[in-house]
Amino acid sequence: MISLQEEISDIFSVLHDGHIESSERNEDTLSFSVSIMYLTERIEGSNMIHVALFGYRNSEFIAWMKDGNSKTISDYSLTDLDILSGKVEEGRIRADFSNHSSDSEYCGGTLYFECDSYAIEAPEGKSITLHAIKEVAAKYWGDFGKK
Repeated sequence: MISLQEEISDIFSVLHDGHIESSERNEDTLSFSVSIMYLTERIEGSNMIHVALFGYRNSEFIAWMKDGNSKTISDYSLTDLDILSGKVEEGRIRADFSNHSSDSEYCGGTLYFECDSYAIEAPEGKSITLHAIKEVAAKYWGDFGKK
């Protein structure tokens, strides 16, 4: 059985290559909407996947600066970042992102955080499980490998 932290980190891994269209932090919740065409086109009526992390706390965003250094940014937004991966590291969830915006001073970053629970929804508030998204992703990558 995998831990809740591992399950939450899997959200970021399964949404690899997804683009965060919007994100919002308020009190102890982080919400974000991910555009990930290769998955959403296989989920009926979906063009975006919405994720909410509840009990979100102890976050730290370490930006990968274009000059090769890193810098902790306290007032960060995940909007316009692309998801690379997730894992559990030293008791916290780690999510890595790339940033292709030429206007930004950083090219990506690592977000460390803790949270208590999560919810995933497709459009119209239709709940979808992480397991279902993993199945869709596995099918996509299986079909992709046959090409």
